[in-house]
This record gives sequence, structure tokens and C-alpha cells, in this order.
Amino acid sequence: MFTWFKKVAAPTNYSFDGLKSVHMQLLRHRDLSESSLVELLRVSSEFLIYSDQHSAQQFFFEYFCEKNMLALFVQIGEAAPPHRVQVQLLQTLSLLVQNITTATSLYYILSNNYINRLMTCRHFQLGQEDVRDWYVTFLKALSIRLNVDTVQFFFNAATRTFPLYLEALKFRTCPEIQVQIAVKTVLLNVLRVPDDRMRRFLTHRQNMPYFMELVDQGQVLALKMQGLLNTTQQQTFPANEHKLHYVVDATIDHWYYLQDILDVPLPDLSFQLGEWVFESYLKGFVARSLVPNCHPNGQRISTLLALFLLVQVFQCMSHSPLLNAATFMYTPPPHKHSRPL
Repeated sequence: MFTWFKKVAAPTNYSFDGLKSVHMQLLRHRDLSESSLVELLRVSSEFLIYSDQHSAQQFFFEYFCEKNMLALFVQIGEAAPPHRVQVQLLQTLSLLVQNITTATSLYYILSNNYINRLMTCRHFQLGQEDVRDWYVTFLKALSIRLNVDTVQFFFNAATRTFPLYLEALKFRTCPEIQVQIAVKTVLLNVLRVPDDRMRRFLTHRQNMPYFMELVDQGQVLALKMQGLLNTTQQQTFPANEHKLHYVVDATIDHWYYLQDILDVPLPDLSFQLGEWVFESYLKGFVARSLVPNCHPNGQRISTLLALFLLVQVFQCMSHSPLLNAATFMYTPPPHKHSRPL
């Protein structure tokens, strides 16, 4: 089950000596039992969140920085730890990133490339559901912290590397719906950061296939909907009713998500994405089922379903150039006959 963010209760029984003890034990992480290491990681995040939220206890975080304890987290992650330790490490990092409130603390957490090293660590067992879920949660927590000041910690313009964006893309086809939602949130948060160098990277031709895949997903959902309707005609409707409602909802969410992307002030991306929706979906797919002599070859759906899908586009999207082009294509002006003198 996918676990979302939750606030950590501020500990009241932790002392500076307790934090020093946690640090000393973490230094021996290779010799610790699995359960001991899990507990130490959990407790360390509570110390830091408590320190961040209580100004009188800032020396907790100062000690954390002085002893470079975040580097220990990286060492633990890169040491191929057991499954439970991986989950706790990702949970600790996710909660830490989410709950830290002061800019100084946040900048330390994001600096020194430690977070990027953890994001690209290949020892996480991402095939395991709980590890995968907390890893994606970690990416989402980081994306929420993205702004013009913090993007420098994630995007390297010189080497053209952007682990947060590229690692999130790897989960775009995950069947788990909550993972899909988290990935879409990450990508929207990335797109909305007004950093010119990063946006040039995102709209470079090598990174455009993802947006083309998004447009193609509309056709995939339409064909799935048609398949369910065909089956429903042969069986009782309740058998496929919930599946059909799910696909309809997914289609509506799909167009709203595309509109969210189009709302980002990126003219090149908006033009390209709008053109793909028009040429590939509205003209190359939907029109094929509405106009008898339009594109005789290719996949078709029923006329009623095509009309329904066309209405969904107009209801969910507000990108004027796209809607104007679609309106002109489907409702051409009447032919003007010349009148005899």
C-alpha cells in the first residue's frame, strides 16, 4: 500500500547526549543489526525535525552538520543495506525533506550533492513495492522544495544532468495509480520552476518523447474504452461497469494533466504539445471515426465514443490555439455559392 507524507510528532525525551550516541552508533553501521540500524535512522530524523521546529534546540542540527551525518546516510544507502533499512532510510529522508522549515537547514540537506547521490543509488530494491513507494515519495518531497533558489542543487547546467527529473520519468509507466500521480506531480513541479537553463534542458528534443507519450496515452485509453464497450454489448453491463468508469475517469484526468502542462509559460513546449494533440489525436484518431472519408486506414472507434471523447477535450482543456484549430476542423465555414448577376 502506498504511504503518503505524515507529520512527525516532536520528541520530548531526546537530549544532546542522545544525538551524540546516535551518531556514534551510526559510524558503526556496517556492524549493526538490521533492527538497530532501522531504529537509529528513525530516531535521527526525529532529532533533526525537532531541532528545526524549536529554535532553542538548533544545536542538534548544528551537530548534525558538523559531523556530516548526511554523508553517513549516503554511505548506508550505497552499502546495499537490507530491505527494511532501505525502506527506513527513504522514509527518514522523505520525512526530513518534508518537515524541515528553515532555509538554512534545507540548504544544508540539499547541498554537497548527497541527495543526488541517494537518488541515483543503484542499491535500492525498486522492484519491491514498499521500497519503490518510499523512493517515489522521496522524489515528490524533493520536487515540492524546488524553486529558483533550490534548483541549483538538482540541475547541473554544465553537465546537463537532472537526476530528480530523469529518475521520476522511469516510473511513468508504473501500474500503481498512486505512483503515477506522484510522478506527474514531480514533473509538473519541475516544469513550473522559472529557470531558463533548466527549461531549455527540459524542452530539448532528446527530452520531448515523454510528452509525445503523454499524447499517445489518450489514444490508448480510448481504445481500452472501446474494448470495454464492445464486451459490455455481449455481456451484462454491471460486469464491466466499474472498469469503464475507471477508464473514463483516467481519460478526464489525462486531459486535465495535459492542460496543466500547457498552462506552464513555456511557449515552445505549449506549441509542440498542442500540435501533437491536434495532429495525432484529434485529427489523426478522433476525426477518423467521425468523418467517413477521413483517413480510411488506421484504428477506429465508434462514432458515439468519438463524439464523447471530443466533448471531453473541450470540457477539460482551455488552450485556445488547440480548441480554435479543432473547432475550425470539425465545423468548417459553410460553402459560399456565387449568385448569378
